Amino acid sequence: MSVFGWRCLAGGVLVAMLASGTIAGCSSSGGKADVAGDSSTIGDGPGGTGDGAVLPDGARLPDGAMPDGAVLSDGAIDDTLACTKEGERKCTDKDEVLECQGGKWVVVTVCPDTHFCLLGYCVPPEDCTPGEIKGCYSVTQFRQCNLEGNAYIPVNCPEGQTCADGVCGIFACAPGDQQCAGPSSTRKCKQDGSGWGEPEPCDQGLVCIGGKCMSECMTDPKWNNSSIGCEYWTVDLDQSDKANIMSGNTPPAESPHSVVLSNPGTAPAKVTFTTQAEGITLPFAAEEIIEPGQTREFVMPRMDLEGAGIFDRSVRIRSNRPLVATQFNPKDAAKTYSNDSSLLLPAEMLGKEYLILGWSSQMEIAFSPYPALLGYFTVVAVEPGETTVDVKLSSPSFGIVPNSPDLPANAVHTFKLQQFQVIQFEGVSKTMDLENDMSGSLVIADKKVAVFVGNEGPLICPDEAIHLCAGRDAPWGDLGCCCLEHLEEQLWPLDTWASEYLMVKIRPRGYEDWDVYRVQAGAGNVTLSTEPPIPGLDGVTIAAKGQFVQVVTDKSFRISANGPIQVAQYLSSMTCTTGGTGDPAQVMGVGISQYRSDYPFQVPQLYDEDWVTIVRPIGSSSTLDGQAVNEDFEAIANTGWEYAYVAVTPGPHLVEGSAPFGLTQYGFYEATSYANPAGMNLQKTGM
Repeated sequence: MSVFGWRCLAGGVLVAMLASGTIAGCSSSGGKADVAGDSSTIGDGPGGTGDGAVLPDGARLPDGAMPDGAVLSDGAIDDTLACTKEGERKCTDKDEVLECQGGKWVVVTVCPDTHFCLLGYCVPPEDCTPGEIKGCYSVTQFRQCNLEGNAYIPVNCPEGQTCADGVCGIFACAPGDQQCAGPSSTRKCKQDGSGWGEPEPCDQGLVCIGGKCMSECMTDPKWNNSSIGCEYWTVDLDQSDKANIMSGNTPPAESPHSVVLSNPGTAPAKVTFTTQAEGITLPFAAEEIIEPGQTREFVMPRMDLEGAGIFDRSVRIRSNRPLVATQFNPKDAAKTYSNDSSLLLPAEMLGKEYLILGWSSQMEIAFSPYPALLGYFTVVAVEPGETTVDVKLSSPSFGIVPNSPDLPANAVHTFKLQQFQVIQFEGVSKTMDLENDMSGSLVIADKKVAVFVGNEGPLICPDEAIHLCAGRDAPWGDLGCCCLEHLEEQLWPLDTWASEYLMVKIRPRGYEDWDVYRVQAGAGNVTLSTEPPIPGLDGVTIAAKGQFVQVVTDKSFRISANGPIQVAQYLSSMTCTTGGTGDPAQVMGVGISQYRSDYPFQVPQLYDEDWVTIVRPIGSSSTLDGQAVNEDFEAIANTGWEYAYVAVTPGPHLVEGSAPFGLTQYGFYEATSYANPAGMNLQKTGM
């Protein structure tokens, strides 16, 4: 029998450690206290028997409930020790989860800030009665309250048994399991495991595959785990309600956004649009058809997400064939002078954990035409039923309920959303510094969610470019630097982040044109390196998960890290370049491991210039719409990669390569721009 000691964390959290001799317990304040005796137990587990492992106060857990292995007295795992039990899990003192894989300890996840690591699992703090059993943690584990009464821990059922409603036993089926009852229907195992429930029909146009109602296109492996999919969600992200300061054109908030859908396949796609927004009628047929190789733009009704709050203004797009989806907001950039675009991600590829990386709110500038323009992030509940969303803000947000106080930073806020509901957090703007930046905020949900980031319209003018515009006599005021531009992007789930990216300068607008980069860590103590060396990035260590560093450069580079990172690239405002066109846009970097060999995409109308940047391995080849790409490629230092800028025309296109490569699309029109990745794979990286 193994005897376990326990290490105190803040709040009396217990972390198991192998020990011998005296067993130490914890006080609720987190200090240590000696505990002796055998006056209480936490049983052998429901339905189980056996001696179990002795815990503080003489309590016991079933044999196998806690992993064996050596843990140092300070809670740190000794990585030099080999492991022998494949799949065994344990914790480090940094709330990292280690798993035995191939005889070595491997970090498989880092617990989010709202959880801590216990027995090799990330669990949230939760008040409970010690020994209380509350449902199942998994098919083979029940949830039992720990001795401190502040968290439920997973406890293994006896071998060969499964868990149903907190009871271990042998059941007809695993509770919660789902299987196909027919070609277009499913059935679920009853919660008590006594058998299968009644068949439930799939929604129109869906078929049952592997127990799930899915679009037929998900059976095509060519499109699986990528940005090409069957279901998308779109929202009318917040825009400025001010007209352009030079022309007095339509305020961007009053202009509708659009979604461009492209069919890269060989069969017609049947598309449906659904919303639960009150008072909104979608101007589309019950079933729209997109022919093979065709691209269609669908202009949405005005559905503003104005300010912080909970809204019902989302639209679900479903297709029976794989599609590429890009959102342009607003639709007509030429009439609003404030635009950006987002590559939309299929619902199948969404995740449950995200870190926000956007741009800071800007306070109103006195004696100027510049209004307060706010940064925000937006969460969409996409799965049926209720979704619980936990948010830890990095800076204050306006209250979600009308006339409610601001939500403070560094606190976890919990919200319940129904499918189609949207919650938006908007940064409070009181000063001109990074304290108003919502970047670093953490979003964790119990179901998949879509997360967008944006800004109503910042002025982005790096210090290196101020000399181009400061003090200029201009019609928009004495500041001279212009102009403001809406930003937006859909974010990648944390479990798809990579550790290596190629960041290529957007095609220069004139001989001086600087891009801004933000690099964010998905774990603590992430060290960066770049080729060529970029000051402010190369050799820098980011101490904490969610923190980011910002640099300005006109160079292209490869960035590598010893952990997961997220990278955002920002274009400068028009007069902060010598090109006299374009304005800020945000584009998310795509990890090298997520590159594809083909990218179907759509180029919008109305822009003066439209470009794609191809970044590919040296020695590989590329085609655009079947024709060889003959532009001059430039090497990125000694990385083995090269890039080229290729002009494209409005309409659908296909770029293919002999090896996986990256593709970014963007365009300029006077004082406006758009930019987004043309596509990506979305494999779980396990970082």
